[in-house]
Amino acid sequence: MSDQSGIYQRLREIRENRKDSQKKWSEITGIEKGAFNKIELGNRNGTFEDLSRIVESGLLNFEEIIYLVTGKQVSLISEHQKEEYEKIKAEIVEVKKDLEAERVERRKVTEALFKLIEKDSQTTSHTSTIESSTLERGGKGLRVQPKQADKHPP
Repeated sequence: MSDQSGIYQRLREIRENRKDSQKKWSEITGIEKGAFNKIELGNRNGTFEDLSRIVESGLLNFEEIIYLVTGKQVSLISEHQKEEYEKIKAEIVEVKKDLEAERVERRKVTEALFKLIEKDSQTTSHTSTIESSTLERGGKGLRVQPKQADKHPP
């Protein structure tokens, strides 16, 4: 088995570990599904262009590209970094839960306000109006002077 067939076996391994279909990868890379299948099975040699399309498609992360080409598993982050990442992920999950709870609470408050407004508008048979007032400057500040009614009835 040539080194090139090893590359494409590893490609299949990566794709299957992700539970992705050949159809999905062929659509993303632009390699026909039948050709993609033959390459993975070793029935057709992949070209440099095929490999370039796969790498440039963004389907693989850097660690997977190294594994694909060399056959060696590498980790670009330390165990400490992985632990920190997991802690941050857990914190993000908690923040999302808090935000969702807050959103639900706001929705409840909004619904309650709308119900109160609706109830108030149903119980009030007429709308009350507020008379306009004018402010006049007096000796010690402002005082409210009610607007005088028109002397001529409508």
